[in-house]
Amino acid sequence: MTLTLLAAALILAAPQPKKPAGPLPSHPGISTPPPAEATFAVRLTFGLKSHTPASWDGSVRCSTAKVLKCEGWRFGPGSQCKQPATWVVTTQLGPVAPTPVGKAGKSKERDTARAALPVGVVIYFDRTPTSPIFITTKADDFEIKPAEIGMGKRLLALGGAVSIEEVPVPRAPASEPGHADYASITPCTDGSLRLGAILYTNASDRVVYWTRDAAGRWSGPENVSPEGDCFGTTQAGGWIVWAQRDGRDWNLVGRQWVGGKLAEPVPLVRGDGANIFHAMAAGPDGVVWLAWQGFRNGKSAIFLRYFDGKQWSKEIRINNNDANCWMPAIATDSKGNAVAAWDSYEAGSYNVHACFASYTDRITLSPVLKVTQSPLFQAHASVAFDKQDQAWVAWDESGVDWGKDTGFLIPKNAGTRLYQGRTIRIASLNADGKMHAPAANIHAVLPESKLFNGQVQTEVCELPKLIVDGSGRLWCFLRHRLCKVPREDGWAALGLWEILATCYDGKSWSAPVFLPHSNGRNDASLDLALAPDGAVWAAWQTDNRAWAPPQPRKGDVFVATLGGVAGPPITALATKPWRPSAPLFDEPAHPKEVAEIARMHTYTATVGGKTLRIYRGDLHRHTEQSIDGPGDGSLWDLYRYALDAAGFDFIMVTDHNDGDDHEYQWWRREKSNDLFFQPGAFTPLFGYERSVAYPNGHRNCIFAERGVRTLPISREEQRGELNSGPLVYPYLRQFKGICTSHSSATDQGTDWRDNDPQLEPVVEIYQGYHTSYEANGAPKTLDAKTDTIHGAYKPLGFVWLALDKGYRLGFQASSDHISTHVSYACVFSDDFSRQGIIDAIKKRHIYAATDNLIVETRMGDHFMGDEFDVTGATPPLKVKAVGTGPIKQIEVVKNNTYVFTYRPKEGKTSASFTFNDANAADTPAAYYYVRVEQTDGQMAWASPIWVNRK
Repeated sequence: MTLTLLAAALILAAPQPKKPAGPLPSHPGISTPPPAEATFAVRLTFGLKSHTPASWDGSVRCSTAKVLKCEGWRFGPGSQCKQPATWVVTTQLGPVAPTPVGKAGKSKERDTARAALPVGVVIYFDRTPTSPIFITTKADDFEIKPAEIGMGKRLLALGGAVSIEEVPVPRAPASEPGHADYASITPCTDGSLRLGAILYTNASDRVVYWTRDAAGRWSGPENVSPEGDCFGTTQAGGWIVWAQRDGRDWNLVGRQWVGGKLAEPVPLVRGDGANIFHAMAAGPDGVVWLAWQGFRNGKSAIFLRYFDGKQWSKEIRINNNDANCWMPAIATDSKGNAVAAWDSYEAGSYNVHACFASYTDRITLSPVLKVTQSPLFQAHASVAFDKQDQAWVAWDESGVDWGKDTGFLIPKNAGTRLYQGRTIRIASLNADGKMHAPAANIHAVLPESKLFNGQVQTEVCELPKLIVDGSGRLWCFLRHRLCKVPREDGWAALGLWEILATCYDGKSWSAPVFLPHSNGRNDASLDLALAPDGAVWAAWQTDNRAWAPPQPRKGDVFVATLGGVAGPPITALATKPWRPSAPLFDEPAHPKEVAEIARMHTYTATVGGKTLRIYRGDLHRHTEQSIDGPGDGSLWDLYRYALDAAGFDFIMVTDHNDGDDHEYQWWRREKSNDLFFQPGAFTPLFGYERSVAYPNGHRNCIFAERGVRTLPISREEQRGELNSGPLVYPYLRQFKGICTSHSSATDQGTDWRDNDPQLEPVVEIYQGYHTSYEANGAPKTLDAKTDTIHGAYKPLGFVWLALDKGYRLGFQASSDHISTHVSYACVFSDDFSRQGIIDAIKKRHIYAATDNLIVETRMGDHFMGDEFDVTGATPPLKVKAVGTGPIKQIEVVKNNTYVFTYRPKEGKTSASFTFNDANAADTPAAYYYVRVEQTDGQMAWASPIWVNRK
């Protein structure tokens, strides 16, 4: 088959937009839920003190309880369970000591620094045993006395090599086709529970619910919403609420159970933008509280409504600032009073805020309280009231200057990466703003945050969720990450997140309780509710990723019950004085940035009678949806960064083939692009990265319209036996897309074997995660001696060689993994829509920058990126530049040659000059571009202008 015919065949076989045809792919290796008759479970963890791999083959028996099933935990290749009561497992070498940048591969030094990663089995019984449980392993045998274990109590055996703990038994309704997500749970008056979720099938969502009666029988799913785009479910006080997309807006819709049946949908919130991240709570007085994050005029605020039993109130904005506010949580006390908490981005950092509310015949709100005031990252708040009606709040914490300057060429510790050093803070909170800490430190029981060389964190505890059980114990649920391949610069691969829970009894925190079947993505949903008997119900989503490899599979939702730790009811939770993590701060990391961005927004250039403005963004950002993205954070972290820390006008999520062509990963990414679309303020582009090795190279595909599925990569293309161009270009043409190459002078790059100027009009000349790819010897470029992040040095990929071949390539800069705030794609356009941005990129009206520089170049009536013919004199090149610091020099490049250098007076932050090419008549065809360099090393590259002499 010829390349042309093969390309056509692949395009015709490619998944079509909007409604992908055919059944969902099978997902071999998914562990099935435990049997319905299971009521008791233990987890055995082997190899806690091992430094070398060892066999832990074994079996279990008990005379007073039937063993129903055993399932592996972090099993590697060759390990398996033989049902119902035996297993074959060998510990594997665990997370490698972080690979030094540019030193990929194995080495004896690295392997000797590695320890064996513990593995385990979860064993399910039909009842709680009353006699010892006997365990046989290759290492030795031991017995477990059931009376000595419990949730939150961990025992050790075989000299500390094995741990034993009771774990909850996860329950799940019958698995439905597609993917279940965004779980919520609420108790019913008859003692049953109601589980809500969003079901995705065939490019469409619908909200559903299941009911589980007191005997453990499931009914459902029952439809709640029509099909379409849905986001999030929350339940309280007999209501279920979700977000439904209507055109460009995301509106909150609710339905109430009346007499055991769902009433008709009620539109609760309609706004000019997205209304998302909604949370509910109900008080004993029957008042139902609803809080959410709503975008209005390009900014997100926190809003509140309440239902008094008859009608819903008007929406009330409760934050008192103009900064973006995020992800509210809400809880009620025994009198019906409520507290809401959220985080807000002000002066360069996120801080937690809270507001108390009460209702009798009217609502009363407290002043907004600043729970934290620090330059640290402090976000993802959760709230709960204890039995004494004391409010508690928990949140994530990370370093200072979150999302600011990080990258390959940036000094270490200049900023905090998007996903770095997450820890948990908890405090009690009074309505007057007074705070106290638990008397015991929660970090004493959480998995250790292991740092190698003070840089890489292999385990992360984050996203706390609070609830108080019927005995008065304060529970904190959290997400815990472990990845197999960390690296010194924060990059990580092969990761998964699990749910742990620990409870505070007023004196100490319990050992963390592991929730089986909770393995999944970073931001997977988790909801908590109080069961009628005072236990805690937890509901969560899992994508069933295994440990080898931890790639997303089918999405399901589970429920489990966690009882209180044994002991008398808690009369009070002991506290100690609160100590903030950092002092108050006076100035953000980039004090002039707001003004610099405003200056870019007000700058205009008139071209062809149209007024062009600068829109800055990033065309290359990853999240944990990439298999090598566990160091990048969640989708929500990315949008936080784009809107707040970077102040972008546009962004594109470019996970590798949307999570290796995973349909639901594609759907989540596409839906997120619409969740955060704010016309006139913020424009996420549709796209993804096609990662094909040298010499074809990595390309980011960009689309203006939603619904384009990924184009799979064959082994032949990956090996370079087929050129990417004849495959990718017809695909882009069919779906009206474009692409941009990146990492070009590495083994993720290209030797420039392909180019279609209409479909591949720009190149990522600079990458914050690595270097410049402009030309050998140019500033910020790599060479054969550079420790490269992206593998081997490939000098045939320098951009000058593509220009020398006659390719018409404009310049943009973007980040890739990890790096933040040091690479910008700056587009001149008269149309701030998705199509308008893409059209401007097609015209190459774009420049690359490492900071908020302004660059404008033109020749006569022609703008940067244009190509034109001349018969007489070549128009002079006119250059304008406005820097963020003193400009060192501006180089004019003509046909791979430096032909002019302009040096402003010392200390000048702007420049304007004209260059007349005295040799223009001697050159039949030429391109001209400028590179701006500041004294502080910040740079910009304007796209070339091409001149053809007739």
